[in-house]
Order: sequence, then structure tokens, then C-alpha cells
Amino acid sequence: MRPLLFILALWLAGPGLALAQSVPQAPAPQPYEFPFEVEVFDLPVSANGIAYRLYVRLPLLAEERRSSPPGVFYMLDGDWYFPTLAAGVFNTEFFGHTPDAYMVGIGYQDTETVSVTAHRTRDYTPTTFVPPDENHPLQPADYEGSGGAEAFLDVFETEIIPFIEGRYALDAGQRGLIGKSYGGLFASYALLTRPELFRQMSIISPSLWWDDFMLPREQRAAMQLEARTRDRLMPAQTRIVFTAGSEEERLGMVTDVNVFTDALLARQDPNLTIAWRVLDGERHESIFPRAIMTSLRLLAGNLPWESPERHDAE
Repeated sequence: MRPLLFILALWLAGPGLALAQSVPQAPAPQPYEFPFEVEVFDLPVSANGIAYRLYVRLPLLAEERRSSPPGVFYMLDGDWYFPTLAAGVFNTEFFGHTPDAYMVGIGYQDTETVSVTAHRTRDYTPTTFVPPDENHPLQPADYEGSGGAEAFLDVFETEIIPFIEGRYALDAGQRGLIGKSYGGLFASYALLTRPELFRQMSIISPSLWWDDFMLPREQRAAMQLEARTRDRLMPAQTRIVFTAGSEEERLGMVTDVNVFTDALLARQDPNLTIAWRVLDGERHESIFPRAIMTSLRLLAGNLPWESPERHDAE
């Protein structure tokens, strides 16, 4: 009887044993390679004491298809957004829907001992802010070490731009800047304080509430700076695209951009052209892919550039 039970057990287990033996060994993972060229540079420690890392996505058009040198867009928050930007324009740039340009993400070599959040709070904010009391809703990571925008802008102008534009053959007259949130605040600061530096910008959901959203808008840092620089005109044709998500009005950000763009337009600067789009359904966390594609298509002339309309909160 026992031999019969043993044979029966082997017969029942047979398919399972055969299946186990036939399963191939799992393949080892392979590194992903982008379908476009990316070069990465670690710069020496800069004048402000920070070691920056640059991610450079090379233009896609072949030389024989190009009638003039490509431009360049510098993007803040490169550690976070560079992959989205580089991949997002892969097809559109090739077909001329977005600008022919080098895409340069600006990031940081040290993101372990100093977080990306701490880096951007330092580099992108124009004033030093300390909450008036412990009940202020802003988190410490969003204000500690703030106020380094001027020092970073110096590094940008005297170290980062010369490095890139000394290495690549490009049209500096098509130099652009891309910034979101605190990066959009920094872009607005650069626009007001060094209007000669960039000819085009994509300013996405800018943190114009900075210092301080508890104050009336005209008393906040960005609007005070706009008032102080009101007599300064753009030295050359400059195009700025502002975008924000309709869902960001719960933070007052649509109204913030309304007030800021109204002030810029009131300058009646013949060299300043503004487009302003509210993207329905987008939140602060979701807006970047859609906003950057909208901005770049506008700057490439692939979408109609209309006079900005005021977007009142519902």
C-alpha cells in the first residue's frame, strides 16, 4: 500500500515540480537611458558657498534643420523637475511646437546633509522672514535660512550662465528662465531687479505671498519690490508667461498673480509682453507638466498669444 501512496504523491506533485524547474531566473534590472542626450556638471563651490549641479539636455534638432543657433532655458528646482521638462518637450521640440533650446536644470550636489527644500528656501526667497509668533502657519523648513535670492542671482549671472554659454554655441538673446512656486518667486525677483538678464520666462504658480501672506498684498515683499522698481523698463523685448491652477485660488494664488500682472501692465513698458493663463482643475502639486508645456508652446508661437485677461476668483 505504501509504494502505491508514494507513487500517487509523486504523480500529484509532478506538474508543480516541472513548473518550478521550467521558470527561468529573473533578469537583472538594467539602467534606463533617456532617448536624448543629457550632460551633468558638478560646479566648484560658488561664491555663496553652495556647490551646484547642472543637468543639461542638448537640443534635438539636427544642425542641417536649424537656421539659427538654439536658445537656452534655465530651470530652477532641477533636482525635482528636470526629468519632466526634458522628457516633456522631447517630441514637441523636434516638430517645432516648443523652442529649439538647451534645457538646463539647476540642482545641488549635496541633498543629503542639506535638503532640497532647505536649499530652495535659501536661494529663491528675496527677504529673510521670521514668523512674528509661534502660531504662524508657515513651517520652519519654508522660512529658516531664507533671504539668499540676491546672492544666488549673483552666482547665476557670474558663474552658471558663463559656464553654460561658454561651453555651448547658443543664442543668448533667447535666454529664458523657468520657475515654479518659490522658483516663480525668484523668477519674479530676477525680472524686477535684473531685467537685462532674461528675454523670456515661464513663471508658474509663483509664491508671491512671501513675507507675508498674513499681510495685505501691497505690503508683501514682491509687491513692495515692484513698487520700488516701477520706473525700470525692460532694455529689450521680453516675454513672460504666468500660469496658475484654478484650484490654487484656495491659497489666493490666482488673485496674487492678477495683482502682480496688473502692476506690471500699468508700467506700459513697450518691451514687456505678458501672457497669463489659469489652468482649470490644476492644483499646486499637479500643475507643472501642463504649465510648462503651455508656456513653452506660447513662447514658440504655437499657441495664440492674447492680451492677459483678469481672472477673478469665483
